[in-house]
This record gives sequence, structure tokens and C-alpha cells, in this order.
Amino acid sequence: MKNLLCIVSLLALATLCHAQAAGTVTLTATPTSGNGTISVVVNWSSSPPASSCALTGGSITNPTATPSGSATDTITKTTIYGVACNWTRASNILHWIAPATNTDGSPLTDLSGFTIWWGPVGNPVSTSTPVSASATSATITPPAPGTYAYNIVACNAAKLCSTPSASVTGPPIGTTTATATATTTVTPIPSPPTSLTVQ
Repeated sequence: MKNLLCIVSLLALATLCHAQAAGTVTLTATPTSGNGTISVVVNWSSSPPASSCALTGGSITNPTATPSGSATDTITKTTIYGVACNWTRASNILHWIAPATNTDGSPLTDLSGFTIWWGPVGNPVSTSTPVSASATSATITPPAPGTYAYNIVACNAAKLCSTPSASVTGPPIGTTTATATATTTVTPIPSPPTSLTVQ
């Protein structure tokens, strides 16, 4: 799954943005109630589309579900349906706007490149990734699952660099899960008598 982060730059500063931090999943079961034996349509969706989902409940327990879809079930008792969706992320994609001026307002004519600094949230952003002056995006692939923070600096030909941009936090690297449930309530009706005779 790809993510967009949006940063702010330096020597006047670059700008990082971020997309939603985690996926969401919705689940509905229609109708929500009925009498006796009823047919239920279960609909689910994930946003952004999940890597995988699993649906449970009634006679549709444990099928592999697509990121969104529909299933039909026939039930005779109150049933709780559930869906669990997983998102697997290996990297965060950063986008920025290069600065056009120096901090004194003069035109920036000798931009030589950028350095993205990053590290686990709660620790110093101690890992650096150099990026060319013509770049406006970069993909960072951390070595381990976790949540990472990023900032960026711009440097000129004299190797003078701006102060860091505002730090942004990316969606977690690794696998995240979201769940949802929906219930259809069935009111039982009496079984018919079984020993009807005529004399």
C-alpha cells in the first residue's frame, strides 16, 4: 500500500504532506432484523483498499474476502458478522516542494540537493537519505516495523543547509489491522405441531 507524505522545505523551507494514517473498514448486514428464517446480505469495504480481509459469522465464517464485497447468508438465529482487514506497508513515499529563495529572501540559484532525516517516533531522526536537487519525492523503506518520523533539509553548492522542515509522522510500517461488526437479530417463531390427526 502506498502512502503520500507532504513535508515543508528550507533556505526558505520544502513542504511534506501526509495521507491517512490507518485504514478503515465498514460492514453492514441487511436486514438488521427479521422473524424465523431470513436471508441476509453482508457488505464490507476498506479504505484505502486492504491487502487482505477475512469475514466471519453465520455460514460464511472464515472465507478469504476481497478488500470490498458482498456475501449472502441464510440464518435462523441472531448472528454477529465480523470483518478484519489487514494493510501491509513496507515504505512511505515523501513529496515536497523545493524552496525558491534563501532565508534572506534572495533567489536560491545554487540548490545542490536535499537530505531526508528519519527515525522511529520517540527517537532522534538519526538516519539520513540524500536526494538530488531535481527530486520532489523519495521512497523511504525502514528496516523494521514501526512508526517513523521524517523531516527534510535543503543544501546549496557551498554545503550550507537550511534548518529542518517540520517533522511529519508516517503511517506505521508493517501490518495494521482494523475490524468491524454488524448484527442481524432474528426473532424465533414456533415450530408447527407435528402430530395432527383426524378421527
